Parts: sequence; structure tokens; C-alpha cells
Amino acid sequence: MALGKLFLKLWLLLLATSYSSYLIQVTVLEWQQDQIVGTRTQYPFLLTTAETLHWALQDSPQAEWPKRFADLKLKLSFPAELLPMSELGDYLGKHGGADLKPYHDSISQGRHVMVSSQSYKVMLGLKRLPGSDYVVAIELPPSPTLLVFGILKPSTFVWMVESTMYGTAVLLWLSLFWRDLKKLGSAAEMVGNGKFNVVVNVSPGSSVRALADSFNRMTERIAALIKSHKDLTNAVSHELRTPLARLRFALTLAEESETPAERQQLLRKMQRDVTELDSLTSEMLTYSRLDRDIPDFALVSIPVDGWLPQVIEEEIEAAHASGIDIPVEVRPSVDQVPLDQKFMARAVGNLIRNALRFAKSRVEVEINRDDKGYFVHVDDDGPGIAEADSEQLFVPFARLDESRARESGGLGLGLAIVRRIAERHGGTSAISHSPLGGARITISWPAA
Repeated sequence: MALGKLFLKLWLLLLATSYSSYLIQVTVLEWQQDQIVGTRTQYPFLLTTAETLHWALQDSPQAEWPKRFADLKLKLSFPAELLPMSELGDYLGKHGGADLKPYHDSISQGRHVMVSSQSYKVMLGLKRLPGSDYVVAIELPPSPTLLVFGILKPSTFVWMVESTMYGTAVLLWLSLFWRDLKKLGSAAEMVGNGKFNVVVNVSPGSSVRALADSFNRMTERIAALIKSHKDLTNAVSHELRTPLARLRFALTLAEESETPAERQQLLRKMQRDVTELDSLTSEMLTYSRLDRDIPDFALVSIPVDGWLPQVIEEEIEAAHASGIDIPVEVRPSVDQVPLDQKFMARAVGNLIRNALRFAKSRVEVEINRDDKGYFVHVDDDGPGIAEADSEQLFVPFARLDESRARESGGLGLGLAIVRRIAERHGGTSAISHSPLGGARITISWPAA
């Protein structure tokens, strides 16, 4: 489509230039013809000569006119012929091949006619003698050379004007490109200097609008990635500090401990801190990959009965290991659902783990579809989340009040990963109030 618009604009520009050039050429040629005819009509002897010859011939029978004219022609100072109308076409053919048709009616009506063509070296003056079928043809002197502005031949002038017009059209076309390309070049240089908030503004009809939009999306994405990287780096440094400080403190105590039982207790604490660091590293790598790259998502239709129960079972087993014994009710309303099995299992698992951590007595998982696409609801009957804080929880390492602090579990990356997976499916995630009284976290994505 963009190529078609670009070609259409160029074609219209060339068409306008060609039409303007045609008008100029026609105007110059008409002026040249008018000048030639005007110059010839300055010689009144055509009409005078015809009347004089008619006066000299009218006393003789018309059959003797050719002979009498031959005698009179010897006294003329310019070439002239007396021709019957029937022979006029052949005569014109010998003098450049002009067609008689355009002049026939005027000659027949007795008007004097000036005939010229580009192949003529002379101008022919034609006048029918009154009351006869004879035509006097006179070769008039050659016209002076016509010059436009007194210096240029008409053909040269037309060529120069046409070349200038096409050159101007090409210059205009290139200047529009060059103006917008300079904007892109300046913006690229600014990006190279680390200024990623630059925006290239071009007109909606610009031929490089698509390129400018792609460039703006690129810089916006780069700026977002850099900001995400900085935020993640700052958050990681903060998150690592706590378990590392506990490890350092436990090592110090282990060195000073006096009994094996005390050392074993400290070693168990250090093992928990190492496990926490390992989980934190794994979550950070997952989030970093989803945030920077686009993994190879394979959206295929998956049977819900063979996929969702397995995800829930794994999370229930992990919860039992942590001393959490809360039932999870499944309410699927569709048999098949298009998704990436690996990544969506990770997202739904994070939601179930989060719900089990804060629920009081029950968790429900619903998977369904509507006119817009598919969605997964995970509800709990816990303390819930204020609407004003719902978006903040999708920020990496975000935590709210004490009820959702580190001691209650989690690293602050679970919901951030959920949102990234939802976005990779072309959808989104949101937090709302659950019918159970706690929080409802929803993943939705389009059917296509």
C-alpha cells in the first residue's frame, strides 16, 4: 500500500509536469505560427497581384489564360503560377506535401490563404481569381528567423523550459525526501548519543512516514528496555542485600558457635537463604528474558482437562510442602484453549501460588471465553487488594503492606512475569475484587 501511494504521488507529479510542458510547447508553436502568418500578411502584393493578373486576363477567354499568364510571368520579380483548382493538390504536394483539405473552402470562397509547414523554405500565397476555376500561387520571400526573447530559437526554448520543469519536479520530489531523511538522520545521531526520548515528526502524507513510525517505536522500545534494566538492576541490588546479609550474619555466628546443634541450626538457615537466592536468580532470568526478548511462543489448541489440572496439582503439592492446606476448585467452561503450554502454565501457576499464599480457606480457578477472547480468573478469599494498588503489583519487586511482605512468601516478580506472558499472548492482566471476598487476578488474550 505504501509503495502504491508513493508511486501515485510520483506519477501525479510527472503528469502535472508533462501537462504543463505540453501547454508551453503548444503556446510557443502557436506563437511561432502566428508570427509566420503575421509576417506574410504584411505583403499586400498577393491580393494586388491577383487583382492585377485578373484585370490583365479577363479580356481573354479562360482557355487562353495559361498562355497569357506565361507571358506575364516573365515580367514578375517573384515566382508565381496559375493553376486550376484540380491541380492545386499536386502543386502543394511538390512544395512540402501540405494537405489541401484545410484550405480548400477558403480558397474556393476567394479568400487569400497563406500555406506553410516546417518543411517549407518559402511561404505560399494562394488566391482564386474571381469568376474562374484558376488559382494564383505566389512564392513569398522566406521569413526572418524567429527568436524567443531575441536570443533563442523556439525549439531550443521549449527544450530548455521542459528540461527545467522536469528538473524542478525531481528537485521538489527529492527535497521532500531529503527533509524527512535529515530528520531521521538527526534523530539517529541523538539516539547514538544516548538520547532515547527523541521523536521524529513527519507529515501524515510523507513518503517516509512508515519508516519514521518504525523508528519512533524502536526508540520507545529501547527507552523502555533501558528503564526496565535500570529498575531491575536497582531492585536486584536491593533484593540480594537481605539474604546476603543474613548469610553473612549466620556465617559469623557459625564460626563462634560452640555446639554442633547450634551450627546445624545456623546451616539450615543459610540453606534457606541460598534457596531464596537461587529462586530469586531464576525468577530474574525469566523476567529478563520475557522483558527483553520475544521467546518462541507456540500457540496451539490445548485440551483444558489435560493441562489445567496438572498445573494446579503441582502448585498444591508445593503449598503442602510449605504447610498450606487450602483446596483449589476448578471451573473450566471450555474444552480447548489456544495458548503456549509452557509459558501459560508458568503464568497460571504463579497466580495459583499467589492465591494460596494469601487465601484463608479456598481458591477458585475459572477458564472461559467471551466475544473478545479467552480469560483465566484466579480468585481467593484473602484480604484482597485495593484498586489503587492493583497496577503497582505488576511492577517487578513491588510489595504493598505487611500482609503481602516477604515473610508471607514471594519474591515480587511473580505478577510481573504473569503480565509479560499475557502480553506475549497479545493480551493483558488485571486485578479486581473477587466474588469470594479477596482478590481476583485475570489473564485475558484474544482468540486469534
